Amino acid sequence: MNPVQNEPLWEPITRDAGPAYSRPLLGSELLTDQFHRYHDGFACPIIAATLELGIHDPRLRSWLYTPAKGAKEVREWAQEVVVVLDEPMEPDAFVGQTVERRLPYVLSNGREQLIRVYLFERVGDAEGAYSLFLHGPHCIMDARPTLDLFWFMFHSMSESNPAPLESFEWGSEWKNLPVGPVVATGGPRPDWEGQGIPAIQKIGSLLANPVPTLSIVPQRTEVGIVGRSCRVRKTFDEQQSAQILKHTKAAGCTVTHLFEAAQMIAIVARNPELRVPPSDAHVTYPLGFMSLAKFRVPPYDTRSQVVSSMAALPITSRYEEIPQPSQVDKEALTALMRKLKAQYDDYLKNPHFPHLTAALMRLAPPYEPVNPNPYATAITNIGVIDNMIPTTWRQDNDASKEPVFTITSMSVGHRLTSLIP
Repeated sequence: MNPVQNEPLWEPITRDAGPAYSRPLLGSELLTDQFHRYHDGFACPIIAATLELGIHDPRLRSWLYTPAKGAKEVREWAQEVVVVLDEPMEPDAFVGQTVERRLPYVLSNGREQLIRVYLFERVGDAEGAYSLFLHGPHCIMDARPTLDLFWFMFHSMSESNPAPLESFEWGSEWKNLPVGPVVATGGPRPDWEGQGIPAIQKIGSLLANPVPTLSIVPQRTEVGIVGRSCRVRKTFDEQQSAQILKHTKAAGCTVTHLFEAAQMIAIVARNPELRVPPSDAHVTYPLGFMSLAKFRVPPYDTRSQVVSSMAALPITSRYEEIPQPSQVDKEALTALMRKLKAQYDDYLKNPHFPHLTAALMRLAPPYEPVNPNPYATAITNIGVIDNMIPTTWRQDNDASKEPVFTITSMSVGHRLTSLIP
């Protein structure tokens, strides 16, 4: 039987505050929430929702959304969401400082709040240069949903006559809450037994490999200050970027394949002495991230579906397929990139691909952390930001008008609480 058949939808539930709506966390929502519960324990609601343990499973959390009673309540909530800092700050310093803080925030009325927006003037920058930051949980803020949230904010900021809050039908907005990944991508596919089960079995065998992946081992094997990150920034200029993209595209690959291959080579270089036979050694990324945005179908293919929506599937290479430091050249790097690309292509051509992570979460809910190597790493490639969000915003999107504001840079940060280097 297909494990993603009959995916749960939002259902009414009664709470002290009045009628509410709930559904279980699904797919990557559950994966990211449980990951942070293992290591940090923060809650992850959808914008103005909360999470509650035990509604659908005694050990897993579910979304819980209480509809707004009116524009006044929404305005009060928004006033606490947006924080304008008095002192100028440097963006990277702000990110490092902010991710040390555990979510959720607690409002003046005692309710929890997950999403917060910060606005501040940038240190040492031109007059009128500001930073706008979103702080929230990964089970909402994948790369694409985060950029969609920014899009909504920028769109509102550039509107000359935004609709007043009183014009919305508060109390019925719960109907716009995001559905799960199966419903959003068109429902279960046929032939689960023929194509879905073999894919799940292959994924399971990779994740259950008794030989731990090789990895970069950190200098310290304990987390000293939980949440504190070490940020290293490397920027390629326009010419360098163009050359990298040119050669990557010529190889038929993407920057994701390039970064993953390069890190595999670095991992091999940092592991000159193996503890297992070379034929058994491997480098495996347990989580190869792929957005599900392009698989959504109407009416769910809109920016308003703001929730974690990705496939997180293993990508691997045998040790003997990874060039040694003395063997690294363009041809060897390209060959490894293409081997990694073939794995992504194999996933993507499977008609059940959009539902594989959701199926894994249903078949084997992540009640406990399972990772034979706690230092196993992952590569994240957001993509071409300019293709997802404009950098110039004019009033009412009128090309004849001067820009209201322009976007010049972007900073991203994660709260890291595990041993992943």
